[in-house]
Amino acid sequence: MKDIYNQTIKSISSFPALSNVVSEVCKTCQDPNSSIADLVKIIEKDQGATIDILRTANSPIYGFTREIVSVKQAVSLFGMGTIKGFVISLMFRNSLKFDLSPYNININQYLDTCREHNKFVMEIFKNEENSVKEIIFPASFLMNAGSLILSNEINKALNQNEMIEFMNEIQNCYELMTIEKEFMGISAVEVTAMLFEHWNFEVDLINAIKNIAISGNNIKKRNLTNPLKAALKCINFYHKYTPQQIDNTKKFMKNNLMNVDFDYFDKFVENRIEVYSEVRI
Repeated sequence: MKDIYNQTIKSISSFPALSNVVSEVCKTCQDPNSSIADLVKIIEKDQGATIDILRTANSPIYGFTREIVSVKQAVSLFGMGTIKGFVISLMFRNSLKFDLSPYNININQYLDTCREHNKFVMEIFKNEENSVKEIIFPASFLMNAGSLILSNEINKALNQNEMIEFMNEIQNCYELMTIEKEFMGISAVEVTAMLFEHWNFEVDLINAIKNIAISGNNIKKRNLTNPLKAALKCINFYHKYTPQQIDNTKKFMKNNLMNVDFDYFDKFVENRIEVYSEVRI
C-alpha cells in the first residue's frame, strides 16, 4: 500500500474555500426561516449553477415526463436539501482537475451513479421525517465525491501493475469501500467527509457520510447513515440492481429494522431493472 492516505489529507487541506454562491446556498438551506424563493434567488445569480441544476433535474434517471424549465420548478420538485447537493457537486467538480481512469469510468458515468443513488434514497426513504430527508437526500448525491480526489492520488501513487490490479478488483466487487481501503488505506466516502469537514459543512451531513464506513447502534446515526449504506449496496459505478445487490440490500434493511415498504421497494427495483435493460439494448 502506498502512502495515499497522507497525500489525500494533504490535498484536501489545500482546497480553496467555498464560493460565495455555495456558502449562501448552504446558509439558506440551514435557515428554518428561509423559503424556496430565497434559494431560487441565490442560484439564479449564477448562470453555471442554473444550467447544471436544470441539466441534472432533467436527467432521464429521474424520469420526469415534462421538462423542468426553471430553478423554482426544480427546487419545488427535489426540495432545498437535494438542490443544495447539486450546487455543492457542481462547485466541487469545477474546482478540481480530475482523472477517473483508475476507476475506469468517465464523468458522465460518475454523475449517473450519483443521480441513481439520489433517486434510490428519495424514493425508498420518502416517508422519513423531514429532518432526516434534509440530510440523506443531499448526502446520497454527494457521498461519492471523494472518488474524484482519490482517483488523482491513485494516478500519482500506483505503478502500472498496481493500477491494473486495482482496476480489476474494483470492477469485480460489490463493496467498493473494501477495495479502496485495501489499496489506499481510505475509502471515497471517508475522503468526502474529510473534505466537508475542511469546508465546515453541517455536522449531521458530515457524520451521515463518515459513518458509512463505521458500524454502530446509535439511533440517530443509523437513521442518517443506513439509507446511504443501502443505496451503496444496491448501486455502484459498475453494477446496478443485480440479484446479489438486491438480496444484500433487502437483508441489510431487514436486519437493521429499517422503515421500508418492501412491496414498494420491489416495484421500484423492477422498474429500474427495466430501465437499465433498455439502456443496455
